[in-house]
Amino acid sequence: MYDKPETYSGLVDLCLNKKEVLTSKEIYFSSNLKFNYTIKKAKKNIFSKRVTIKKIENTTILLHKTRIGGYPAKLVMHFYQNNLFLFNYTFSNLSNNDKSIIKNVLKEKYLNNNTQFSFSKNRIVDSLGNHIFIEDDVYFTINYISLTDDFFKMLNNIKEELEIKKKVRKELHKKELYNNL
Repeated sequence: MYDKPETYSGLVDLCLNKKEVLTSKEIYFSSNLKFNYTIKKAKKNIFSKRVTIKKIENTTILLHKTRIGGYPAKLVMHFYQNNLFLFNYTFSNLSNNDKSIIKNVLKEKYLNNNTQFSFSKNRIVDSLGNHIFIEDDVYFTINYISLTDDFFKMLNNIKEELEIKKKVRKELHKKELYNNL
């Protein structure tokens, strides 16, 4: 799915299309593994021997099957130039009640049980620019993303370059039409 850096753009759009709700708590994987931590530290602190590693350009993705609160999940951690910038938990086959339990735990942890908060419309943001948002389509996925990471600066540069190329290509097509019609 993440075979090119620009495929992350859709994930960023999903995040930013939700209304921001601030939390006073820092968003991180664990107190000893925060955003910008290295692959080596992640492997040492959380992964068993059963971890899949996928390398694509300057990104490395670690995949691990785990259980969280009794629920089977897939943990995926994304690193750019050896720094963690995104991780998510994907759950399959959850009932609506199970999803509610998980959402309520997140609300309790980060928002002091804010009952007005809706994961379908909102995202949680800390003072460091780290975000939590949920995708609830085929699978139930909790995304933790640090949009201040260098990866997203690089991603913006790629997007700008693609837009320029697209504009140039459009002009070339227009000139070709003009010359041939």
